[in-house]
Amino acid sequence: MVVIRRDGEIVFRQIATAKDDRLTAAEVVAVVDRTLAVVGPAVAEDYAAIDRIQLRVEAGAAALRTEATYRATGFGALAVVVPIKRYLLAGAAARLEARERIFQLDGLVGARLPILGDIGAIQLAGVVGAPLANADGPYFGARVGVWYAATPSWALQLDLGAGTWTDDRELFATFGIARLLRF
Repeated sequence: MVVIRRDGEIVFRQIATAKDDRLTAAEVVAVVDRTLAVVGPAVAEDYAAIDRIQLRVEAGAAALRTEATYRATGFGALAVVVPIKRYLLAGAAARLEARERIFQLDGLVGARLPILGDIGAIQLAGVVGAPLANADGPYFGARVGVWYAATPSWALQLDLGAGTWTDDRELFATFGIARLLRF
């Protein structure tokens, strides 16, 4: 069996000299996933998409309540989410709200329920943030969402959540795209 990348480089080669030397179908899928990372989720557990680190870019919209009035705002975030065992995750994010110019660093810890054969999850996370500009007091929030690995290297996420600073409240929805990395 030989696996050749598009650029012509041989990335895997194995010659079977006996029947017992042949790769099983699961091993073939794992080899292709490991060497090319372009064909569906891996069968081998150590290469499952759910066990990979997420480097995520998020965009969202929020209803922000300040001084008894609600205003719409948008925000963006860069996040790193690391799986801790199968059902737990932890991460950090840098977030900027456009209209209010709130910049903060967030930490999150959550639980997840794997779905779709380990290429997706339903996630619930608690968030604690430290505003660096234009917000009063610490931030506390919660998020619930769905995560899906479209390929072994890329995932999509949709979240809904709520949070609060000392005097301000928000409800939000986000869409994220994540690069998945093995560790």
